[in-house]
Amino acid sequence: MYFFIVLNIVLCVFEQQARLIIAPIAIEICYFVLFLALLCLVIVSIKKEESVLWSDVFSSLVIIVWLIYWRSLFKDDSIIFFFFPLYFFSMGALIELFFSAPSKHTDVDTLRYMASIKNSILFKPWIIMLGVLISLSLDDNYLLFPVLMTLLLIRLKFSIYLNSVSC
Repeated sequence: MYFFIVLNIVLCVFEQQARLIIAPIAIEICYFVLFLALLCLVIVSIKKEESVLWSDVFSSLVIIVWLIYWRSLFKDDSIIFFFFPLYFFSMGALIELFFSAPSKHTDVDTLRYMASIKNSILFKPWIIMLGVLISLSLDDNYLLFPVLMTLLLIRLKFSIYLNSVSC
């Protein structure tokens, strides 16, 4: 999750200072990065245990695809390309900072309830990742992408917390 956090702050600063220039080759780069994100989705869906690395790589690749693809749909001075990476940086950093260590005060019933939520079919990481990829193409619903990315970040930390408590 650290690479995702660093990438978002770099994108935020770069957007504020240099204004990204989209070259004609950017769409081909976008398709290649999207292919890599799909590959990460397949790897996560095949693996039985949760991997922080693949979720981090997927999130980072998707934010790059979002930036390249959506940049052509909005005006050049749109603040969405500054605030969404800033939001993802803030959410990732806060989730990483406050929910890293397992609590000693979590009771058994709460852990069972959290495990049942984690095992729910709608809360599987590959379903959320698929939703994130679909939300990239829904440019009319521009808030769906950050909501699903936030849900993916929460799902990742949720799983890491439950794995650290059960060990």
